[in-house]
Amino acid sequence: MVLALAAVGVLAGCRTLLAIWENARDLTGGQLRDLGIGPGRPLPSESTIRRALQGLDADDFDARVASWMLTRTGTIDGRHVIAVDGKTMRGAKPKNNNSDEDGGGGDGGVPHLLAVLDQESGAVLAQQRVADKTSEIPALKQLLAPHDLTGAVITADAQRSPRPTRPSGYATGAPTMCSRSRETSPASEPD
Repeated sequence: MVLALAAVGVLAGCRTLLAIWENARDLTGGQLRDLGIGPGRPLPSESTIRRALQGLDADDFDARVASWMLTRTGTIDGRHVIAVDGKTMRGAKPKNNNSDEDGGGGDGGVPHLLAVLDQESGAVLAQQRVADKTSEIPALKQLLAPHDLTGAVITADAQRSPRPTRPSGYATGAPTMCSRSRETSPASEPD
């Protein structure tokens, strides 16, 4: 129940646990029924919502949601088409911890995220904060590892196209397509 109320609260724009609780109190009986909360069932307090969410294993929850999202992806000509891209979050302000690094690897810098997107539905299947662009290749392997991508086509830009990235995609039976800049050609790659 807490996860459902938290998800609805976040989708409604709530940015604090108190706001999630206030949003839950404002839901109609029909909306609560749609969430599986029967009539007369008491809603959790703000402190209960906080304790439940604090006790949640965030990595496990993220992996479960990502796996669930992957089961709801569409297909293009019978194949899942997955795009991978990394972006530095514009407008994000780094924490003031006197760090000179701006990569965003949890050190207070501007966040840099690597995301896996389903091309058919536009749904983000998984994302992970990485230190910087040079950290995307190992993160890509971690993001894709828990998913069965047999028969999927995975597209990525040149940042993720070095040979060490591709075998994990091939091991699951997923062809990988990478765009390349003009200065990188297949002939210049090591065998």
